[in-house]
Amino acid sequence: MTAVSRATKTTSHIFTNYLSDDPSEGRVLEQLRSIAEERQAHFFPVWLTCPEAELVRRVVLPARAERQKMIDPDSLLQTLRTKGLFPAPPDALVLDTSTMPPHAAANRVIDWAREDR
Repeated sequence: MTAVSRATKTTSHIFTNYLSDDPSEGRVLEQLRSIAEERQAHFFPVWLTCPEAELVRRVVLPARAERQKMIDPDSLLQTLRTKGLFPAPPDALVLDTSTMPPHAAANRVIDWAREDR
């Protein structure tokens, strides 16, 4: 978080975090929101959703291993079923990525961030 705190307001960051349903996980979200505010930078929370069956299908894809991400379907299911998902805040863009190609999701996020709020 130090690098994010010290960055200029024109420096953008994209975080891809899994946040469990534990209320303490909200601290991560609020910490990032606070840092953006201190830097006078924009903060655009985006929640990507996907049905469990599709996540299980995707978790074993080779690109995940290359990026040192979780690749075990049983571990994924255990995590999702025991820890759940932190709910999206009211100001978040929520995208179901189950049938949306990555470039379409990225374009939707860009369009949303450009909208006048």
